[in-house]
Amino acid sequence: MEVHHPHHPTHKKKWSEYLLEFLMLFFAVFLGFIAEYQLEHKIERDREREFIVTLISDLRKDTVNITSTIKHLKQKEVELDSLLTLLKLDNRNDYGSAIYYYGRKAIRFQYFSSADQTIQQMKNSGSFRLIKNGKAASKILDYYSDLTFLYYLQNDVDNRVREYSSMVYTIFNPYIFDSMVNKYTNNIINKPTGNPALEKSSKADLNKASMNIHFLKIGSGALYINFDPLKNKATELITLLKKEYKID
Repeated sequence: MEVHHPHHPTHKKKWSEYLLEFLMLFFAVFLGFIAEYQLEHKIERDREREFIVTLISDLRKDTVNITSTIKHLKQKEVELDSLLTLLKLDNRNDYGSAIYYYGRKAIRFQYFSSADQTIQQMKNSGSFRLIKNGKAASKILDYYSDLTFLYYLQNDVDNRVREYSSMVYTIFNPYIFDSMVNKYTNNIINKPTGNPALEKSSKADLNKASMNIHFLKIGSGALYINFDPLKNKATELITLLKKEYKID
């Protein structure tokens, strides 16, 4: 005996149902995209803020180092000027101790080095694009651009120091220098006792030495003139970044 199962007709979806399913799928994908975009945007904002915080820390270190360098350059100008004044005296041999002291100290220069780890990391990793604040980005680039010029000036002074060092033996006794600074003095330069005489004191030798000292003084002065506004820029940049990013 045959058994006949009832036939259930297949439900045919209306076009509106297909449209609804499509819209639901579209909105699910769209909302997922929005959520991912917002998450990525938040991560980038957080990274931007982290860079700004560490950049402010670097700038604070710079201001401390710049202050120290400015103080050193002021003192160096006094020392070089004193050395020039003493060398041109007719009775310079009466001031041998001071001449040797300033003559030896002329070689020592304190050079500034920026705490630029953050900006270098940002440049090397391409992360500077994260700085969305146009004013902040412009001021940051302006500050570090000025550093390039300062490094150029420092390099020029260092070349002058090398030039001075290469000819200083012509008028100074090296053994006197050795008694003034060595491992027993903890690398501190001390004035020699008495008034040691110069090795050579002809007008030509003294003029050559004095010319080198003059250029050292000019270079030192150029550094001093440029470091003071750089310190102001660093301070102003710190204030700007703290304000723009609401950092205490």
